[in-house]
Amino acid sequence: MIPRIRIHLLMIPLAILLVAGCTANGPAAPGRGLETVIGTTISARQVEAAVRDLSTGDRIVPGELSLKLVEGESIDEILDEWNITLIDYKEFIDFYHLATANGADLALTISQLVEDPRVEVAEPIYRTSACALRVEPNDARFLTGEQWYLENMDVPEAWVIQPGEPTITDPEPACDVAVAILDTGFDYLHDDIEPPLTEVENLYENYKVLPGFDFVNGDADPQDDNGHGTMIAGIVGARTGNGIGIASVGWNARIIPVKVLDQEGQGNNVLTADGIFYAVSTFMEQRNKLDPFDTESFIFNNPFNARLIINMSYMYETPNSIGPSQMELNAVEYAIDHGALLVAPAGDGARPIDNGATSIYPASYPGVVAVGCTDQANALSPDSNTLPAGTDPATANFFVAPGIDIVSTYPIAFSEGYGVGSGTSFSAANLTGVATLIWAHFPFLLPSEVIGTLAAGADADIVGELGADLVSGHGLINALDSLQRNFTPNPTNDPMIVRAFTNPILHGDIIFVVRSHYDLLNATDVPPPEDPEDPFSPPINDGMPFKYRIGWDYDLDGVVDYEFPYVYLLDTYYWRHEIFIGEYDSATYVGRVHFPQDLNLNLTTEPHPMGQLVIEFVGVPFNRKVDTTLPETISASTVIQIDEFNYDLPG
Repeated sequence: MIPRIRIHLLMIPLAILLVAGCTANGPAAPGRGLETVIGTTISARQVEAAVRDLSTGDRIVPGELSLKLVEGESIDEILDEWNITLIDYKEFIDFYHLATANGADLALTISQLVEDPRVEVAEPIYRTSACALRVEPNDARFLTGEQWYLENMDVPEAWVIQPGEPTITDPEPACDVAVAILDTGFDYLHDDIEPPLTEVENLYENYKVLPGFDFVNGDADPQDDNGHGTMIAGIVGARTGNGIGIASVGWNARIIPVKVLDQEGQGNNVLTADGIFYAVSTFMEQRNKLDPFDTESFIFNNPFNARLIINMSYMYETPNSIGPSQMELNAVEYAIDHGALLVAPAGDGARPIDNGATSIYPASYPGVVAVGCTDQANALSPDSNTLPAGTDPATANFFVAPGIDIVSTYPIAFSEGYGVGSGTSFSAANLTGVATLIWAHFPFLLPSEVIGTLAAGADADIVGELGADLVSGHGLINALDSLQRNFTPNPTNDPMIVRAFTNPILHGDIIFVVRSHYDLLNATDVPPPEDPEDPFSPPINDGMPFKYRIGWDYDLDGVVDYEFPYVYLLDTYYWRHEIFIGEYDSATYVGRVHFPQDLNLNLTTEPHPMGQLVIEFVGVPFNRKVDTTLPETISASTVIQIDEFNYDLPG
């Protein structure tokens, strides 16, 4: 079966070299200027304005300057005439460190010295600081120290790497990692997560909050009537750097709110299975969707880098003799197969997640990351669940993260907008936030590689025994150590279909648009051999530049019902049983497939049939057009759903 991914359509100013003789009328005298360094001339007025601006911003030392004289000139004359004092002389570079008289205007003094023909260089003393070791956002509750859990995971230090700008004060645009919050809903009115509506009704700024759904009440309004979901969403993706409330771990992750728990925090596996499917399908749809008010851009900043994390901060317990809900397990497997990373709390029963008689889910599902709970002192919460005896902690998807007395957003309808909570639910949210930073920084990682990155960066010697253990798994999450890694990109979702529609004229045709960083139509200069040990073996794909398989799954049962025969590229647009693809621009290709009219693929029935177009790209030696760091060979698959066919035959 062809693997498938389902897609619904400081800021320090530039140091100014102050040069003698740089006036608006012309350059400095030969031999005394530094225009070759500056690349331009600077007037005395510009110098004065620049120094005054630096002084206002406290970026220079008040009342002090440095000076270099033209060879043969006397410093004593300068000191007397300008009423300045010698602090020190740097003989090895022939510079004087000076101080102005009390009350003297430093900016004016320097600007006038610049024009003194005896002066080669006059400049202020710039304040210096160590390169940013951490980011200090201006969010109120971060500044008061209430968000201690960020410090315990080295998140402020990690923010230097991702999002990467230590002096951010305004909210950044939403990143390309979306987190589906399967919980009690989400407070759309909270201004620390979602800003007020723009002038376009129901259109949110930056598309930070993607469309959600309420499976409890069966509508598209997943408003939080409990508070738990809004707390989880805030930990993961509250707006950071907006001057209010809290700073989220994930900085500005996108949120998909999915209400699967009611006002009492109760739900069931039918709701959660529906929620998982909804999260995947909504993400795929939004990932490839154009901004309706700017048709040149996508909703996501870069669809190639869009990734999905599903945070499931709930649990249920079932006897091992019965086993878990197969419905939810299959939904979890569906999400994993579609490239999502799933995170769940370990639970708060002070027991192993599998104690031999009963097990805790979704934490015990294969492939799901389970998270235990630590407090401010990095000690394991006495209520936190752990790994079962006999488990190899080095291979288990188990971690611990802060979860006691966590401050986060809370619905404004029944609070002041913020609350404090404890439990492994909040630990899971903290790990999800760190995973968001990792995937935003390394978008080419597979979900399993994100888990590996979390494990490689975790502090294994803080909680429990040294190294991996049953209490903490891989250890306490550390955002900084996780981001300080080197990878060779190995993308898995490139190429991908971003649009597909049926031909309105020709029955059975599907037109599709593919985006790719690769050149899909031109082979590399020397296609690599099939057998790397034998340079004389046939080249990969027989040297063909573009090899693929295209299939059709009309009943959405996960089985390809028809696979189109492989053909070479054609120079015509319409051939029965065959395929065409052509280049539209440097990263976009337009293609078509034709369904034979005598092929029974449920194309002419009412209501309009649905199906999935599946394209698999197999080990092709592509030229790398846009990003030369990409590998020369790839294997990727992509799917898009077709909801309606032009089934009326011509005439």
